[in-house]
Amino acid sequence: MKILLSISLIILGYLLGSIPNVYIMVKLFTGKDVRKIGSGNVGGLNAMRNVSLPVGLLGGLLDVAKGVLAVFLAQKLGLHEIVPLLTGIAAVAGHNWPLYLNFTGGKGVGTTVGVMSMIKPMVLIPCLIGGVLIALILRESSIGAVAGFLVGTIYLWYTTKSIYSLIFGLILTLFTIMRFRKDLVRYLAKKKIINP
Repeated sequence: MKILLSISLIILGYLLGSIPNVYIMVKLFTGKDVRKIGSGNVGGLNAMRNVSLPVGLLGGLLDVAKGVLAVFLAQKLGLHEIVPLLTGIAAVAGHNWPLYLNFTGGKGVGTTVGVMSMIKPMVLIPCLIGGVLIALILRESSIGAVAGFLVGTIYLWYTTKSIYSLIFGLILTLFTIMRFRKDLVRYLAKKKIINP
């Protein structure tokens, strides 16, 4: 019974993560398809830059909330510690590769923040400090996001001493790298040209 419940929660996590909040908000308030605006990314930042701050912010907060809700539900049922972690990973995967938008979603930063905050709230502090510092130093937000989650992963592992937490953090960091792949390649190519 517990195995079936665990699998159901993980699937639910993916389905919750797949809800395209920013797409829905932009469509609801403007009638436009956010995938055809700005960068085409189904994320809060694109909506804030190219639609409106309130719409993008609302969509972004809802993306954080779905990560929080997915892990919260798994935690409340008192299952093995790995179940909330897997449910959180599934929620981020759902956001990045959503069932409802032909598996083309956002970058997953907001949902990852929501998921990590439920696993260990204090992890947001090293994530934020590390991410912002690297982004300011290198002037590249994509590298800042990757660095922030990597720092958060180290913090999780150090404070929990759990191999599950380490793997959880590394998977979410890998998801971030995959979603920011084009930005990272562009940045590295630019640096190579400037500093051959």
